[in-house]
Parts: sequence; structure tokens; C-alpha cells
Amino acid sequence: MKKFLFILLFPFLISVSNEKPKLVVVISIDQLRYDYLERFAPYFSKRGFNLFLKDGANFSSANFLHSATETGPGHAVILSGSYGVVNGIIANQWYDNKNNKEVYCVDDENSTILFSTKKIGNSPKNFIGSTVGDQLRESNNYQSKVISISNKDRAAILMGGKTPSEVYFGSSNNSTSFFSTSSYYATELPTWVNDFNKNENIISYKGKIWDRILPISEYKIQSSDDFEAENPTYGMDKSFPHTIDGGENSTLQQFSTAFLYSPFANEHLFKFVKSAIENNKLGKNIYTDLLAVSLSANDYVGHGFGPNSHEVMDITIRTDKMLEEFFIYLDKYIGLKNCLIVLTADHGVSPMPEYILAQNKNADAGRVEFETISNAIENKLNNVFGSAGNKKWIKKITGANIYLNDSLVSEKNLMMNYVESVTAETLLTIRGIAAVQTATDLKNNSGGNFLFEKAKLNFMASRSGNLYLQLKPFYSLSWNKNLTSHGAGYGASHGEPWNCDSHVPLLFYGAGLQKGKFTESVSIADIAPTLSFILKIEPPVGNQGKILKDLFKK
Repeated sequence: MKKFLFILLFPFLISVSNEKPKLVVVISIDQLRYDYLERFAPYFSKRGFNLFLKDGANFSSANFLHSATETGPGHAVILSGSYGVVNGIIANQWYDNKNNKEVYCVDDENSTILFSTKKIGNSPKNFIGSTVGDQLRESNNYQSKVISISNKDRAAILMGGKTPSEVYFGSSNNSTSFFSTSSYYATELPTWVNDFNKNENIISYKGKIWDRILPISEYKIQSSDDFEAENPTYGMDKSFPHTIDGGENSTLQQFSTAFLYSPFANEHLFKFVKSAIENNKLGKNIYTDLLAVSLSANDYVGHGFGPNSHEVMDITIRTDKMLEEFFIYLDKYIGLKNCLIVLTADHGVSPMPEYILAQNKNADAGRVEFETISNAIENKLNNVFGSAGNKKWIKKITGANIYLNDSLVSEKNLMMNYVESVTAETLLTIRGIAAVQTATDLKNNSGGNFLFEKAKLNFMASRSGNLYLQLKPFYSLSWNKNLTSHGAGYGASHGEPWNCDSHVPLLFYGAGLQKGKFTESVSIADIAPTLSFILKIEPPVGNQGKILKDLFKK
């Protein structure tokens, strides 16, 4: 009989097995809204999502507490237990006022991507703190193996942390696409990665047809298959079937993009993940190993077709079947009883405003265009403070962050907090904007409502803008329609504080854990301290989460 170590966590007595799992697997499905687990449940396999829903723990009220519901910030939270206010990943990108340049969240000019033609490399340089993987490796003199994999560099890097064993993400050069890594982690790719890239090249998928996995009648719970606002990528139409070729006379880049907008990208990723497991003998070492995997295709499909599309329903069901196959593989390889598996997402997604308006033409929904925002600010500040001449009051807008021209403000002998205040008042007159937080208020903690608290969690004075926008529900930030990537429509978006963007799955499966559906409100930041408790290691240094006590016997 297993012995249990009892730990007093006042006022609860909880227990965890003395036997640590041999392998911890953390899976993030990019843009997986929680309600998909309910909506598409009748079509799930026996041991995909249902491994958790029937035999594991389902925290059905798990949310990101920040406002920046984007890929970079979301993945940074999952294994660090901290939000941007601590870990520095305030958005997918921000503006560096000091050096006058835009910064991608995992940019690193001092690194390169192996065998890629990309000029700037990627690394966790901008991430502050540590992850569960970092703490696990430090606890045993770096004997544990920690591997993080995704098609997106920011997902793999921010889940992997500062000191993982290996990190891999999708990359390309002028002739092919492949899995690579940063010179931050290694000087060359292992033989097994080179062999995989050679033998499992994505070109083998060119021309493959993506059609519905179910009869078309089953998709009636979704919108029409060719909804007007859908924004398919290269070579794709708005309706099934989709030929994955990038369009006529497509370039490698066009085909690679189309490939990412299909379930075949997840299929390919799982093949690579299995190779990583076997070549590193994960779970067969003396110490616990950790594998982090992020599936990116769901996000690309969600952006292009929207959460109410046939495509999103189809890729979710296909992802479920791939999960089942992966869990069967793990059971044969090491035994599921030796694994601890966590499944979550980095953010959800908002319905396309056009979909909401199609149901009710008087609904409060729509697009807020950057051009509208920019013009409103420039006109108002010119009227209040005098013309800026050939200069601009706005230095940069990156997503929800607006950076004002501090040089111009100083030149006119103005107080920045006053300029921020005038700008905020102006923006609040624009239809669709719910709140505008100023950097001055966020620095001074001069707020109070829940939108302010959410914005505060992704505010860092040295990286954030002078103003931070939060839209009303069912509104999305957009470029002018004529400036969309492919001209087909708007597509769907996320990045707002509302439930559709913040409410995501939080599922656990593992020996000795309590099973069931737990409805208490919890944070995705709670994953890291909970895993640390199970592994008997120090939580990540910036941890803001709490241990999920419902997982343990009382």
C-alpha cells in the first residue's frame, strides 16, 4: 500500500503520494475555449478529452486573471505561476521607448535560430523569473530532462523557461520548413531532430485535403460554412473541403502558412513529440522528467474561421482523437499510471462581431479600427495642446498598448499624466471601448474595478504603454478591412478581459489525484504551484498562484 505524506495547509489537511510521477506532461491547446469541451462533448473519443473529464479532475471555472489574453502572456503564466506584472511578458509584443523599437516577446538579438534565415533569434531573455521546469532541474543538479515543443516559438520558449534541456519550434529557411531551436539552447541540432526533419518534411502534406470528419448534418450547431467574416489563408476557401497547398504557384512560405491552418500541423507535431520522448527516454530516467507541448494549429484555424465555424468544430474533434492516440502511446511507452498530465490553453477567443450582429442587428458589437483610435488621439491632442506640426502625438500602438510621444510632451512643457488623462477621456467616446487605463493610474494603483485589476496584472512600467485599451464584449481591434492579410474578411480575435477570452480548460490526470468536476473559481497561475507541490520542489520564484487543494485527498 502506498504511503502518504501529510502536509498541513491551514485549514486543510491534504495528502500527496510519496511516489513522484516519472513524467509530467503539460499540454496547451492554443485558443481552446472551455465551452468547446461542453459543446463538442458528444463527438469526443473515449480517452481523449474524456481521459480528464471522466477519469481526471476538471476545474470548470478556470480563468486567466489578466487582460492580455494572448499567446505569449498566456504561455508565460502556465508554468511560471506569474502574470506579466511579474514575469515581464505583458503582451505578444511591446514598444521599447529607450531604444525606439518594437519588441517581440521572445526576441533576442544575441541569438540565432539554427539553420534559419531569420535575422533575429529567439530566447527567454525577456522573461523574468523561473518555471516549474527550471525549479525541477535545479532541485536535482539538472538531472531531470525538461523539453518544450510547439509550432510557435513563443509558446515553446515561455513554457520551457530559462534552463530547459531542449526547446524546439517551427522554423524555415528559403528551401524548407522544419523544427529548430535557438543558439541560446544549443549550438547544433541533435541527430534525431535532423533525421526527423529529413524524413518527415511537411512537404509530404502538400496537396492534402482537409474535409469534415463527421457528416455535414452534425455541424448544424455551428454557423454556416462560408460565413462572410471568415478570413481563410493562402489557397483556402471559406468552406470545406480545403486543399492544403498554399494556392496556385505558392511559395514555401505560403504553403507553410496554409499548413499551419490545418489539423495536419497538429498531426505532424505529435510525430515530433513522440520522437523527442523516445530519443530522450523521457520518463525512464532516475528523476522526474517534464514535457511541455503547445498545439498551435487550433489558434490559426480559430483566427481564420472563428469559434462558430465548421472548421473550429472539426479541428477540435480531430485534436481529441489525436490526444487519445497520444495517451495510448504514453500508456504503452511508460504506463499512464507513471504520468501526471495537465491540459489547458493560453487563451480563448471572442465570437466574430459579424456573427453576433447576424443574430441581432441591434446588438452592441463591432470592430474598433486602429485608424479610428489614432485619428481620435491626434485630433484631440492637437486641439487641446496645439498642433504637433509634422510630428505625431502617438509614438506607437502595439495591440492594446498606446505609447505617446514623450519627447513632444516634454517639448510642449506638458505633464504626461495630464496628457494621458485627456487621451483616455477621448478614447472612451469611441464606440466599443469599455475602459482605458493610464500608466499613471496603474503605477499608483489608482483604480479599483475588475477591469483595472486585470490590466494591472499585465502592466510593467518599463514595457507598457501610456494607455491600455479594454474593449466591450463582442468587439475586436482591427486594421481597416482593406488592409487585412488576404482581403477575404476580418476573422476572429482575442486579447480582451472577458470570459470568452479568459475562460479555458484546466484538466488534470494522474495516479492518486482526486477525480471530479470542481467549480471553484481558480487561476491558470495555480498550475505551477500545484505541480511544484506534487513534485516536492520550490515553486517558481515569481509565483502568484495557489495550490489546488481539491486535487488531493483530505
